[in-house]
Amino acid sequence: MRERLGGSLAGWLLLIMACLLVGLPILWATGVALRTANLTGALPIESGPGIPGATVSGPVAGDSLTFFSTATTLKSFGVALLIGAIGAGLGWPLAWTLRLRGWKYLPLVATPLLLPNYLAFGAFNLLRAPGTWLGDWLEQSARGESSWIPVAAGKVLAVGALGLWSAPLGAIVLAAWLQNVDREVLAQAELDAPKGRVAAARANLRFRMGLSWPGLIAAAGLIALIMLGSAIPLHVARLETLTIRVWLAMDLLPQERQWRAWIVAWPVVLAAVSAAWVLSGIAARPRSESDETTATKVRSTGALAGTWCVLILSVVVPAGLFASHIASVGGLAGFTHTYREQLISSLLLGLVTGVGASLLMLLAWTASLERRGKPLVRASLFLLLISGLVPGVMVGVWISGAVRSMSPALESTALPLVMAHLARFGMVPVMLGCWMASLEPKAWADQRAIDGATGVRALVRVSILPRWPVLVAAALVAGILSFHEIESSIVVQPPGIDTLARAILNQLHFARTQELSCAGLILLGGGLCLGVTALWMIGRLGGPGAPVSRP
Repeated sequence: MRERLGGSLAGWLLLIMACLLVGLPILWATGVALRTANLTGALPIESGPGIPGATVSGPVAGDSLTFFSTATTLKSFGVALLIGAIGAGLGWPLAWTLRLRGWKYLPLVATPLLLPNYLAFGAFNLLRAPGTWLGDWLEQSARGESSWIPVAAGKVLAVGALGLWSAPLGAIVLAAWLQNVDREVLAQAELDAPKGRVAAARANLRFRMGLSWPGLIAAAGLIALIMLGSAIPLHVARLETLTIRVWLAMDLLPQERQWRAWIVAWPVVLAAVSAAWVLSGIAARPRSESDETTATKVRSTGALAGTWCVLILSVVVPAGLFASHIASVGGLAGFTHTYREQLISSLLLGLVTGVGASLLMLLAWTASLERRGKPLVRASLFLLLISGLVPGVMVGVWISGAVRSMSPALESTALPLVMAHLARFGMVPVMLGCWMASLEPKAWADQRAIDGATGVRALVRVSILPRWPVLVAAALVAGILSFHEIESSIVVQPPGIDTLARAILNQLHFARTQELSCAGLILLGGGLCLGVTALWMIGRLGGPGAPVSRP
């Protein structure tokens, strides 16, 4: 029977979408850069309303902008590594919960990751609001000789909040590493533990730490890479990083020169490209068989308790802080009425982004089922990982410039926003598609090859339809991330289309506690409901040992 190239076709379609979202915008920016001289020197700033070059501090001196700073680069990497270490440490008990109790606990572990990284910062920042004992003490410190204390408190809060938010990501990376550890090894370690509750707990902790350290290093490194491109909490806390310089450069440069802002972050770009190559190779690698169905019972009470502590700190406490700063239920209703247009715009944007993400996952899943499609999936994932790891404002610059040069009329539409969000979060559904393809039993693939069921239609009907809810889950995850995305939206958001995330950014800057609390509760409520649903689908149908049935 003639073999149909279903995987290759899906792979080529995926690669074309990745090129449109990431490849062509990057080539456009690179082409413009190569045509311009003096790329790394100081660039004159055109004076104008809101751009007083002589009065701006930091990298701006007089009427020129210096693009690179070694001190800022070192500080950026140092802060990112610190956040990575905090996130990996907090994610350690979460990872062991996934390993010992199964991926059905994914909603408990990973739900905070779907909430915006500035949400916990905004909530705990309310503790410093005027009228609170901490806020009054910081205000008194600012008036005395200890004026550095309020600034330092904001920076510590930003770093800690980002570490708390990134804990689930560290847990997922570490749990994937721990899948290589057989349950029988864990059970034998418990049997060999010394007598006594305290002694046994210490021995068990040392044993598990010994197994975990390579995964902890990988988790900390990945979190640090993502934090290099994170700007909102660090920006509000006045902690200067490379991403903040990119943002400043974009504010100071005229629109036709905004593309030059990405030169500031060339170390981040280099790190993102390197990491994207490694991660795309790992995602395309076949998954080893798991022992998740083994009936051996291993104690995991401590890991579960740690998981609940992280969840309470990242979700329950922020919800309580937001609720305590809302004067009445009428305030929440008034907020939804005042910001109804932003809410509707964000919901529609999230819906379209979710549909696009589901399509990306379907193509990646289909292509990864066939040997010919896997190299195409890796190339596509490589591009999407680059745009997901670099600062979001750079993605906005690339896409807005490419759209402006190709079809200026599209700048006033929501298309650049959708493209920016898919470029930012497209790596998630593509990696999920690779993961789902790796779950297919080898017997299924052999039977498809014998029957000649290698076309797109046959691949979808035989291998994808039994687990179609995961496509819905991918759409929900991408929609949630799109709903609260700020960084890439700032550049491409056209006049007349406002979003809730943009409104929250203003509230963070101007300390509007009432409005911020209402927005925080809406994000928490919606994110929890949709996020738990999506992660339950992924954990139930996409984790190791998940049930598989023919359509």
